[in-house]
Amino acid sequence: MSGGRSPGRKRSFSKGEFNQYVSSNCHRQLFLELSERGENWQDWRLNEEIVEYDKSIDRPIQAFQLREGKKYQAIIYTELSRIGHLQATYNPKLIQNPVIRPPEGAFYPLTSKVITESLPITSISPVLLIEHKYEVPKGFQDNFFELPLSACIPDILYLRSIQTFEGEMTKVLTEAGRVETLNIKQNSELSLLSVVDIKATAVENVSNKHFSEILYYLQTLNAWIYDQSLQNVVRVSIMDNGIFGRTDKFQPTLIEETVKHPAFVSLPYEDIEILWTKFVADLQNIHQQKPTDRQAFPVNFGIYCEQCD
Repeated sequence: MSGGRSPGRKRSFSKGEFNQYVSSNCHRQLFLELSERGENWQDWRLNEEIVEYDKSIDRPIQAFQLREGKKYQAIIYTELSRIGHLQATYNPKLIQNPVIRPPEGAFYPLTSKVITESLPITSISPVLLIEHKYEVPKGFQDNFFELPLSACIPDILYLRSIQTFEGEMTKVLTEAGRVETLNIKQNSELSLLSVVDIKATAVENVSNKHFSEILYYLQTLNAWIYDQSLQNVVRVSIMDNGIFGRTDKFQPTLIEETVKHPAFVSLPYEDIEILWTKFVADLQNIHQQKPTDRQAFPVNFGIYCEQCD
């Protein structure tokens, strides 16, 4: 659990904090994270001592996980680079034959032009947008009570025609982030976006902790689509989102059928959307009590709880 920090040291809120909230299920940790990023959440006068959390405690583990994750990303991206309809950003040092090589360390911006130019291709095959960066719209940030939000860079945006979906109906997100059902035939010109994240985690160990980042991406991406007035041509699907995990049965020849690959673990959106709903409710509850002290919120004890009190 992160500890308090002195006022004035502000950082952006991101998928990482939402992931931490889902993992810890701790109201006090959420409060402390919000206090680090927004004005007047914590009444610092009530704290006799400000406890500084030493993140060097878990940094070696995080660094190892990050390195392993990047290595596995390189494997997946190398296979994806062999697909014709692919827009990608790579680190050239990791990839042998990337389709496109931007300046090292750069990310392609996700723009309305990128989407609209990709739509005609979806009638032929899916388009995979690799590491495209988008800013979270101000309208969505207002839900976070003016907290600064980091830009989002999903590993893979999976764009395809609604006509490629099986059955008569499919489900997407509305402007309010709720689920609605669409008739496929009546919306035959529409394309749908899904999010695929790459994790160097064994398929059998993928959990809500990993899915939480995708939930965050889906909500922010959906807000971005409406902000860009693209909702008449593309919508965010609650289908075919998930994690590309690690498996001994890795089959590169099936990589083009991304969501059917043995390493793909599908996100059960309607089963876990409660995580997002609960987060928003807790955020609103904490906001109503600010400024206050961390003691006002219960602790769910975890590995770093001694850093809190």
